[in-house]
Amino acid sequence: YVNAVALVCLAHAGAGERELMMDKQSFAEYGAHLWKSRERFDAFLEQIREDGLAVCPFDQDVSFRIAAPVFRQDRSLVGALGVSLPVSRVETGTSEAIRRELLESVSRIGAKI
Repeated sequence: YVNAVALVCLAHAGAGERELMMDKQSFAEYGAHLWKSRERFDAFLEQIREDGLAVCPFDQDVSFRIAAPVFRQDRSLVGALGVSLPVSRVETGTSEAIRRELLESVSRIGAKI
């Protein structure tokens, strides 16, 4: 519920698959204290689908965590590519450059599979 790659995978999983994954790590036990409600969490997953990537909203003063989905050419999800850095290593403008490079990288990977 905090890992950017896992959030991308949850966002792009089918409803049944998402529920199976969440059953293994119960939202009530592992996610509710962070997200406060299932509706807020579901809205974040929808935002990931719209944006094409996830930026973890927690502890942003400590870590910059971002991930994007890798799709096959048929648009099926095969994985995600992520970056996690201490904020102290992210200079002004670097986060936007990382965002662009990440999106370009997942596009190049997806085109090859």
